[in-house]
Amino acid sequence: MRKILLATVFLLFFGGYGLCSDVETTLIEFKVSTGPHFDWWESDTDDKGTQFYAPLQISAQSGEFSFNMLTAYAYTTLDLKNEESRSLTNLIDTKMNFSYEFVGKLPVDVLVGLDLNLPTGKTRLETLECNRMLDPDLVSIHNYGEGFNLNPTVIAAKTWKDFSAGVGIGYVFRGEYDYSEEFMDYDPGDIFNVTAEVVYYISEAWKTSLYLEYGTISEDQLKDEEYYKEGDYYLFDFFLYHTRKQWDATFNLSALFRGKSEFQDLNTGSLSEEDRDGYGDEYEFTVTYQYFLSDLTTLKTQGQILWITDNDYSSDHPLFWGERKKYSLGLGVVRKLTQSIDCELFLRGYYMTDDPNWYNEEDVDYTGINTGLLFSSSF
Repeated sequence: MRKILLATVFLLFFGGYGLCSDVETTLIEFKVSTGPHFDWWESDTDDKGTQFYAPLQISAQSGEFSFNMLTAYAYTTLDLKNEESRSLTNLIDTKMNFSYEFVGKLPVDVLVGLDLNLPTGKTRLETLECNRMLDPDLVSIHNYGEGFNLNPTVIAAKTWKDFSAGVGIGYVFRGEYDYSEEFMDYDPGDIFNVTAEVVYYISEAWKTSLYLEYGTISEDQLKDEEYYKEGDYYLFDFFLYHTRKQWDATFNLSALFRGKSEFQDLNTGSLSEEDRDGYGDEYEFTVTYQYFLSDLTTLKTQGQILWITDNDYSSDHPLFWGERKKYSLGLGVVRKLTQSIDCELFLRGYYMTDDPNWYNEEDVDYTGINTGLLFSSSF
């Protein structure tokens, strides 16, 4: 797999330029980022979890063409009270992005992109263990592996004096993979999404933007039979930016709404829509502040509130999922070590409350930290 990956990068990225040519050579700028990261969490029911991961990101820019590759090695543990410890160690999937910009050549600027998910990671746990160990609000990496995914996108944008706007469409072809020990040969549904964004430049110091996304997902299949269909989703993202000479700040409010899902009817084998909405609405408010201490050092802080409402089922229903609230605060510092090497150190702490759900019959409180050291080099 490693040789295939390197060959793919070489052919797709360098094939169009050639190693020997009489024409002027196009300058290629590279950036590589990596470093150790650590997550830890504990609940008031004496459940615990940890995750150590080391991401590797490689990006390149050459004129209108750009390339990005991201993967990581991750080690995750789960210790439930009165149960044996579980662990999962593996390389996660490798994500690659290729894009090309057409700027000033058409009435609107156009970006054509292609995202790939290469199945270099694997998850071989029971479904319940997998879901609890890789909760996205407890650990940073919550998906070790999927199938081979292909996602072409097209984005068109236009800028005026005080406004800019863009629209995009994308389609994710998702390949078959083994989700867990119970879900082998799992074929998730493809995703079609439409996006739009409007940016308003209020002044030199202020600007605001609104991002909208709609997505619809086709039926999941398990061993070539329709198994599940996730409901359509709607995402709203509002940003407010403020910039000063010595500092800048960003305010972000996002909301995610999902429609009703469809489940397999055990009697007929066909899919039928659930009676009520099985997903709660999600709201997230984030404030980010950066202070430019010097040309070499930047201080960062971020506060975040996540609120997921309970779903529409009654509290005594097997599909009921209660409310979740999470409060987090982070501090960080970015230091320029040399002209081409940057280092970032960060520490985040959080407190989260869960109402009863499929996993917990009573309320559960969580505390946790995320910390890491990231080195980036440009050349």
